[in-house]
Amino acid sequence: MTQTATTQAVMDIVRRSQGCDLEDIVRECPGLTWNQVFLEIDRLSRSGEVALIHQGACRYRVNWFTKSGGSAVTHEGGKMERPRNPSVLYEVIENGQVVIEYWSGRVDRHDVEIHSKEHLSDARIVPGASALVEARKAQFGVALEDVSNVVDSLYTNYVGRLKVGKCAVLVNSNTYDLARAYERSASKYGINVIVFHDLDIACKWLGVRVETVLKSLDRMKAPGLTH
Repeated sequence: MTQTATTQAVMDIVRRSQGCDLEDIVRECPGLTWNQVFLEIDRLSRSGEVALIHQGACRYRVNWFTKSGGSAVTHEGGKMERPRNPSVLYEVIENGQVVIEYWSGRVDRHDVEIHSKEHLSDARIVPGASALVEARKAQFGVALEDVSNVVDSLYTNYVGRLKVGKCAVLVNSNTYDLARAYERSASKYGINVIVFHDLDIACKWLGVRVETVLKSLDRMKAPGLTH
């Protein structure tokens, strides 16, 4: 679907309803992924045509009309929040059996919520897929003692529906403890997570070729790529 067609489809739904949940728009646009719909609404909110309201727990409401300019996402209480972090990217390869992710810069709870929602709604990812997360250039805005609660809030309502079954996470020494806490917490939801420092070892554990992963990462690091 072209950019113009995507805009028209989203605008028609929001205009007709004068306000609806983001999930309603996704359901009425079967030709678009959750991420494509979100990014289009984010763009429209920045141009002042709709308001994107963050209601918590990965829930968003889209209203017809907002003031132009400023940040795109607003809490119900009026506090502004930035939209999806363009430095949290992923590619789906190997017929949906492998997901390669590239995380860089500061990543906070909101970014993780958006990313988790993308995975759940991405029809390309097959159940039980393996994921490799390259996060050695990322800094996580989550306290160590909060990791378990964050994981519970993300996954509790999706038991049996999570796409990734096996996940290798590459981190730096500063984020190692946070990643290990995620490793322990994710195991409660059937996700086999192992934290690594070395790409070759991580790929061997997942059973994917290093060359394949490097090519995917290079594409995601290319200038101008948003997903």
